[in-house]
Amino acid sequence: MRAGGIRAEGPEDGHRVNRATVERVRIAVAFIVESERRRRRAEGLMHSWHLSRADLDEAARALGTPPVSDEEWNAILDGRGHYP
Repeated sequence: MRAGGIRAEGPEDGHRVNRATVERVRIAVAFIVESERRRRRAEGLMHSWHLSRADLDEAARALGTPPVSDEEWNAILDGRGHYP
């Protein structure tokens, strides 16, 4: 019992898992894992192709996407050390 006479509930009290919630969590985790896989692949390609920031910005413009931010570029550098 908790203070005030309210009974504490936990898994031992027989709560059933809401399957819809579990499915939403599974989908969210799968999305996060896939996003991370894509990010690492893209970063690996940038490094293997020896793209400079200017090259990457030019590619982004050609694809119609915004250029990388300073934060994104620093994250790329942090992943592999100094880069041209």
